[in-house]
Amino acid sequence: MWLICVGLKKDQYKKGDTVVIAKTEPEELCPVHCIKAYLTAASISGGSSDFLFRNVYMSKKSNLYQLRKGNHMSYTRAREIFLSKLEVMGFDSCKYGLHSFRSGGATAAAATGVSERLIKKHGSWRSGICKDMYIHENESSRLSVTLKNSSLTCPFFFCRCDVRYRSLLHSRC
Repeated sequence: MWLICVGLKKDQYKKGDTVVIAKTEPEELCPVHCIKAYLTAASISGGSSDFLFRNVYMSKKSNLYQLRKGNHMSYTRAREIFLSKLEVMGFDSCKYGLHSFRSGGATAAAATGVSERLIKKHGSWRSGICKDMYIHENESSRLSVTLKNSSLTCPFFFCRCDVRYRSLLHSRC
């Protein structure tokens, strides 16, 4: 599936940026399936230039919820909805935000070996610095630096002089 995103912060010339999404299994977790189901439920046709996520209102005529035309859903409203659903599922909503999706996706992609260039493009980051703020390496990834470079026997290679270090002993090392 191809989504053309127009009006992104990095899209200074308003040409749009294409995001490519693959089908995955199981179907109920497949992003392509979920977006198609949403488009059908929202009566948004393929090729539409409407905003994908828009505010919802109760129609007095049909007594049904409908998407508002022309306006996109605000970040604040999307966050409110997301956090309320987390609370219903029993999660602590204070620990999450909408950027959790970006961070989790970038971290998962990095952990599976997706190239940094593709992570940056898929996440619509202009610089590597922005992308790097979202990726959280797990302990095994961090340990791999020394494991893959076992010829670097000098421990000071990894230390900076301007930082105070505490000795942390872990039985896993």
